[in-house]
This record gives sequence, structure tokens and C-alpha cells, in this order.
Amino acid sequence: MNKVLKNINPQEVVALKELVTYQDGQVASKTLIQNDGVGLTLFAFDKGEGISTHESKGDAIVMALEGTGRITIDGIDYELHAGESIMMPADHPHAVYGIEQFKMLLIVTFPEMATAETACATKEQVKQELLGSHEEPSQIDGMSHESEQALKEMVGDSRTMIKEGRF
Repeated sequence: MNKVLKNINPQEVVALKELVTYQDGQVASKTLIQNDGVGLTLFAFDKGEGISTHESKGDAIVMALEGTGRITIDGIDYELHAGESIMMPADHPHAVYGIEQFKMLLIVTFPEMATAETACATKEQVKQELLGSHEEPSQIDGMSHESEQALKEMVGDSRTMIKEGRF
């Protein structure tokens, strides 16, 4: 059986924002899940640091865990604060910038028929792919019912944990 989770212990209550640390003048990341269908990655942006404009083949949701960040989608800036989220649709240019120190969870879903290029991407390419896009879980085209249900549960659980201050 392939291990899906990385860098996190199952059946352990954690504050996700504590699993990734700021690094001076850098963007730090920690992958929790990465496979052909989904990616979950934590990011910590030092103040003034960002990831430049790019596109992804996956739909994504960004969940702000700490601080304030700017998410740019299709040239429009959105300010995101701890506890807030934004969806980024696939194949739309987007960027992320830490207005102040900023931590976020990125959930990216890829079509079930992931291309060999995506499946075999280098670590750097995967990081770029993870800055993808995402509509509401119920609107994701090409996702199996089971995957859609699992994503809805993850997003719902994450939102609850943020509201309860467990992130």
C-alpha cells in the first residue's frame, strides 16, 4: 500500500500553521499529499516574498492560516486574511504574495486522467502546479463521486478547524 500522507501523523490533532515555519527572505513549503489527483501543501511566505504569475492544470482553494496575503487571479488582486479562503480556477494566471508573514494551505485537484507530464513533474514543477486553481468541490468536472466527497469533507473539516481556532 502506498503511503499518501507525508510530513503529518495520522490520528493526531495538529495546528496546520505550526507544521511549516517562516524562513527569512523565502517562501517555505511542506507537502502533505501529492499524487496524480490531489495535492495538499502548506506554505509560509516571509513578508514581501511571493510566487510569480503562473498557471496550473488543477483547480485549487487557498485557505489562509495566518497573516495577510495577496492572491492575484486573472490580474485582479484579492487580500486574504487568516480564516479566509479563495478558489482559483484551472488554467487561469495567478500569483501569491505575502503582504506580511503569511501561511496558507493549498488544496489542488487535478483531472482523474492526469497527464504523464504532470505525474512525472520535477519537484520544482510540482510546486508550480500546486499553485493551481479550484472551484467549489461540487463543481469539479471529471472527479469521481468518491473523490468529490473526500474533498468536500477535507474542505469542510478544514473550515471548521479554522473557525474553531485549531489551525
